[in-house]
Amino acid sequence: MRKSDTCSILLLTGMLFRLPVAQATDYFVSVSGNDQTGNGSNRKPYATLAKALAAIPADQNHTLYLGPGVFSVKKQLLVPSGINLVGAGYDQTQVRCENYFDIQTTAKKGADWQGVPVVDPQVTQTATLFFNGKNQRIQGIGFDGMGKKTVAPILIIYGENMVFDGIYAHDFGVCGWWLHEGKNVTLRHSKFKNNSFGNFNQDYGAVQFHRVDDLFIHDNLIDESDTHSYGIKMASKDQENMWSKKDQWQTKTVNNNINIYNNVINVGEVGSWGVPGQPDSKVPTFSIEFNSDIECRAKIHHNWINNGVSIVSWEKGQNTRYEIYNNIADFRKPDGTLNKYAYFVETNLDHFDIHHNLIISGYYPLSNWVEGRNTDSKIHHNVFYAAFGREDLAFFYYGAGFDGYQFQNNTVIDLYTTGKLFEVRTKKAGNSNSTFKNNIFYSANPRGDVLGDSSAVNGVIDTNLFYNISPRGERPVVANPKLTLTGPLDELTHYALQPDSPAIDAGIAVPGLTDGFSGVAPDLGALEYGQPPFAIGVQQYKGPRFDRAGVVYKPVKP
Repeated sequence: MRKSDTCSILLLTGMLFRLPVAQATDYFVSVSGNDQTGNGSNRKPYATLAKALAAIPADQNHTLYLGPGVFSVKKQLLVPSGINLVGAGYDQTQVRCENYFDIQTTAKKGADWQGVPVVDPQVTQTATLFFNGKNQRIQGIGFDGMGKKTVAPILIIYGENMVFDGIYAHDFGVCGWWLHEGKNVTLRHSKFKNNSFGNFNQDYGAVQFHRVDDLFIHDNLIDESDTHSYGIKMASKDQENMWSKKDQWQTKTVNNNINIYNNVINVGEVGSWGVPGQPDSKVPTFSIEFNSDIECRAKIHHNWINNGVSIVSWEKGQNTRYEIYNNIADFRKPDGTLNKYAYFVETNLDHFDIHHNLIISGYYPLSNWVEGRNTDSKIHHNVFYAAFGREDLAFFYYGAGFDGYQFQNNTVIDLYTTGKLFEVRTKKAGNSNSTFKNNIFYSANPRGDVLGDSSAVNGVIDTNLFYNISPRGERPVVANPKLTLTGPLDELTHYALQPDSPAIDAGIAVPGLTDGFSGVAPDLGALEYGQPPFAIGVQQYKGPRFDRAGVVYKPVKP
């Protein structure tokens, strides 16, 4: 190579390294801006989101700042990948869609009494903002559904490395936030009011997702008390059928590392959905539902909920793992009375760890309404207070048998003369390899032998306390446990042991479960005397504040 060629190559290489690199730029849109004369700068902002999003290059980490005021959107807008949207705060920056979707006029009519919301070919708008990209932050924006005439504020077909922070969606027709597929997505510090849809044929959630890895939903306020549908929902609908229940039960869904924590989820008592062929049937309005989930690893913890958690699939996956812990499930009615139609967890899946929760009232704390045995379920250190049940059903009710069921160190307080505590509907399925240890079974009234027959309660039954209930198993303690039973029902001190309780030091050690006990042996029940109660409900809550009449939620102040 000639010397001159070498110099030319070195010169060209140096020029390439000095080429300007695109820098992240701040753009602005304002209600006082101008799309014709504006250039997106702070001095000359655009006037509309449509103009701004069309002008900003994708995937360069640019940020569009939305000033205070109301921004009208005439059709669904695609927010290009890599563009951040930041408002002045959800109470100052409002986005509305003018192309409405009216469920009453565009619903497909059928046998169901309210119709199924489907995409009408004449309606071009399905969501206000549409996402299909990665590396984005959406913050400080309010969305107005205009009296449920708009389907949804946010639809994410695919999202990766996305954060939704401090948004407010209210009065949308179907849901308030919809993630179809994604990876590493966070929804936090946001508020949802009156967004979900439900009828006898189907139901939706205010916050809804489908297939995702690494999803974090935390410090949000979800209030669907004025609707008949759900708070947070995983459902396996295909994109092509996203407004229809068609194929919902047939589509396999795989989710990994789902984290739902520190949320306040307030829903109604009874949902609109019912059992086909049973027009008088009813189901609770679930706070959280995982629907037709084939594979999932999820943690649901430190939430305040006022209705149940439903996790059901018709096909089980080998890698399913759920941990539900440190939640308050307050099933009192708004006027403070008990006997609300609700149950804490219903599931037919395997590999559950349900621990350190407080469940107040309701019908069935734990249940399985469909065929399919539960395997490897660990239920420990929970307080179950005043589940109402029915004479023909049970406190813990299972549609089929269970294997490897471990029910240990729980405090069960029955205030009513109802059915049995444990029951398996399909008697031939039975129960195998189960363990019942270190529990307190307390009844306010003499009940007799109501723990459950051998199809539901067998295996190792050892060292449980029975009060007003006939004892069962090895080394039973038959005595009044002397629970405190004073003070607010939503504080664990109400259920603590008194100093002279016979449950103190009366348990047996279970490695990995009763470690760290105070005395010579573990105490019976969920709470160890002399130790602070375990944390329940939201911790250092950073989301929107929550107030309602009747039973008032009191979050821990930051």
